Amino acid sequence: MTTAGRKKSRPEFLASTTDKIRTGCQNLYLTVTEHEEKPFEVFIAIGKTGGCINALLEAVGRMLSWGLRSGASLEEAAEQLTNI
Repeated sequence: MTTAGRKKSRPEFLASTTDKIRTGCQNLYLTVTEHEEKPFEVFIAIGKTGGCINALLEAVGRMLSWGLRSGASLEEAAEQLTNI
């Protein structure tokens, strides 16, 4: 069960880190922003591709961000994405 609540507003400035992850297709870039020392938003992009794959990754990033901003934990988010 999720502990998500009301979605927090996004501050104008947030610190972030970006990791480059090698995949079977191309490099995947995962950016995580933080607010109040907790993950706040997720942005995902893969290589130089466009179209469907990046649209799907943007959707996953938006849903993860929504969950984090609504109070869900990273563990809850990971549980939802495990074994897809």
